Amino acid sequence: EEVLVTRKLDGSSCTIIAEPNGTIHICSRSMELKPECGNKYTHAAEIWLDPLKDYAKRNNIIIVARGEVTGEGINKNGANRDCHGEATFNLYGTWFIDPVSQTIKSRGYFGTSHHFTVTIDDIYAHSLPDCPMMRKRELLKTVPILGTAICTKELLQKYVDAPASEGEGVVLNHLHGSFKSKSQDYYSKI
Repeated sequence: EEVLVTRKLDGSSCTIIAEPNGTIHICSRSMELKPECGNKYTHAAEIWLDPLKDYAKRNNIIIVARGEVTGEGINKNGANRDCHGEATFNLYGTWFIDPVSQTIKSRGYFGTSHHFTVTIDDIYAHSLPDCPMMRKRELLKTVPILGTAICTKELLQKYVDAPASEGEGVVLNHLHGSFKSKSQDYYSKI
């Protein structure tokens, strides 16, 4: 099966949900955080909030942005090259939910047209060049995409055997979900 290969960032899972009525939810793996609480998650998500709220309202859709928070103080260890700098939300997938039926209308992974239906440029298309949000657009980050590949035992072994210098590993994304292939060398250095 063809998979979209993305680099596994060594951070912490984060989901931002924008409803058409302007309500925002910022979620870690196991809890929802209030936007006003001012921790690393909410700070990392801030730059995405206005464009996601506006997109949800303009399209009368619930938009669910999944990603990883990386930066200073997030999973700091000797091998982690993603724990430096300001905390940042890195997008890797988006789901669009009908607010009435609560059903998924579309979903996908950022970066390739057949996996993802809306790009960062689409989210900002309504903005004028002198709008502050257009300046912020340059700061938006996504999980690094390494390309597509056919998933085989040899491919998985390649990432398991990868040196720690290449990072924690990769995420192999397909239409029914995703799974990780992690570098043994990386984990031996934590």
